[in-house]
Amino acid sequence: MNLPDFSYLVDYQRSSLTMIASSLLIGIIIASTAMLYRQNFLGGIVRNIIKKKALSEDTALTLEELGYNPKNIFYKFAFRNNTPFEKTVHRTNEQPARYYIPEEIKAREEIRYRKKGNNIFGIIFVAVIFAAAALAALTIIPWFKDALSNIFS
Repeated sequence: MNLPDFSYLVDYQRSSLTMIASSLLIGIIIASTAMLYRQNFLGGIVRNIIKKKALSEDTALTLEELGYNPKNIFYKFAFRNNTPFEKTVHRTNEQPARYYIPEEIKAREEIRYRKKGNNIFGIIFVAVIFAAAALAALTIIPWFKDALSNIFS
């Protein structure tokens, strides 16, 4: 089985345009994936807490009561200490920890984490469109540069 040749990524004989386009594509994919995680995973947690009306320390719920497995690495990562998400989803000092969203910030967080627009198909669509545009630019720009140098030489 022959693997794809990615030597063009480090081939300094080629234009730096290839490196710029590749870096932008990777950056777009990473940013889109982070946005998808925030809106769908963290947003799902926020929407679930609000739906179950855990809006104070008295009504706070454990991960099990929210329907989550506390041993799942994604939930451990989401509920770790000293994160911006901790300012949204508050934790009680009890064991096991119970989680809630204060009533005062509920409306703001509903808007911030509303479920709309972002899905995996959007990421794939953006990546394919950008890759096609980058490929077109990598093909057209050298051709255009050669054409201009032929005209003026």
